[in-house]
Amino acid sequence: MGTKVSSIFFCLFDNTNGPMVVYQDPEKAVEAEVFSSISDFVIPKEGFCNRLVKITSERKTYVGYPTMIKHGKYGRNALLFNLCFVFDEGTTDGTISCYEAIIKQINKELRILEINEDYIIKEEKRKGLGEIIKHLRNCLNTYGFCNIEFGNNIQMRVRLAIDPSNPIEEIRIDEVPVKVNELGSGEEDIGINEILPYINGERTGREIIEESHSCYEIVSEGLKQLVYGGYVVMIPKIEDKKRYECTKKILELYENERMLQTCIDYCKKYSMIKRSRVDIFRIVVGIEGKVTWKEYKERNKETELDMNKLLKFMLVNKIVRATTTSKEWVEGMKEQTLIQKYE
Repeated sequence: MGTKVSSIFFCLFDNTNGPMVVYQDPEKAVEAEVFSSISDFVIPKEGFCNRLVKITSERKTYVGYPTMIKHGKYGRNALLFNLCFVFDEGTTDGTISCYEAIIKQINKELRILEINEDYIIKEEKRKGLGEIIKHLRNCLNTYGFCNIEFGNNIQMRVRLAIDPSNPIEEIRIDEVPVKVNELGSGEEDIGINEILPYINGERTGREIIEESHSCYEIVSEGLKQLVYGGYVVMIPKIEDKKRYECTKKILELYENERMLQTCIDYCKKYSMIKRSRVDIFRIVVGIEGKVTWKEYKERNKETELDMNKLLKFMLVNKIVRATTTSKEWVEGMKEQTLIQKYE
C-alpha cells in the first residue's frame, strides 16, 4: 500500500491525570515525553475541537479529530478525546489526506457511541478499543480497508481514499484484472469479496459483472481499489486476432536476470527446459506487431513456454502492449459510432 501508518493512539483528558494516552499500537510508540509535547494540540481547547488537526513534531506527523462532548455528568462538564494517526517523516500531504476521512469518521462514531452508551467513560465498555486500534492499523497497512466492530452489532467499514496527487485511471471494464499480490484472508469487504473469486487472470471486468451478478459500480470500484492497493493489474484481453508489440521496457527485461528467470518459471511447460535465457529473450523481442498473436504462436509452437502465459507476464509488466492496424482502428471507430447512434 505504499506509505504505512506508523502508529495509532487513543487519548483523552482525565480529570485526575490530565491528558493521557489510553491505548496505542504499537505499544509505547508514543512515549510519555513525546505525548506531553503534543498534548495541547491533540487534546486542545474548545475552539480547536470537532475539526481535523495536523501537527508535525520530532519528524512525525500527527493527525486527529479532537472531540468534545459537553454534559453535566462529566468532570468539568465535558469529555474530551481523540483517536490519532501518526505518520513517519517523508509521508506526503497527498498520502496523509487519504486517511483524513477515516480519522474523522471514527472519532464521530466514538462520539455517537459515548452519547448513546457511555462507551468511552465506562472502562468496561471501551476495553475493546485497544484491539480495534491494532486491527485498524494492521488492516489499513495491509489492505487499505477495514471492518470495525464496536460490540452490540455496531459495525463500520472504512476505506482509504485515493491519493489526489497519484490518481488512477478509470477502470476499463473490457480489460482483464490479473492478481499480482495476494490480498490475504481474515478481512472482509462486501464489494471486493463479491468479485475476488471471479478474478482468474482470464475474465474481463465485464465478464466478472455477468458471472458474479454484481452491478457495474461494485465491480468497477472494487477493481479500482485493488489496482490502487497494488493487488491487481489491468491488462488487455489476450486474443489470437490481436497484434502486440514490445515497449521500451524490453530493456528492463534484458538487464534484469531475475525478472527474466521469474518469467521463465511462470511460463515454462515443463520442470526442465532446454532453452537459455537468451533464447527466451529473443522470443519476446520478436513480438513486434507485424503478425497476429495466433500467427506468432504458430511460429513458436515448438517452444517449451506457454505462449499465452508469456504474453500475460509481459503485459502485466508493461514490456508488451496491444497494438492495432489503421484498418482495425477505423473498424473500431465505425462500431463505436453505430453503438452511440442506437443507444
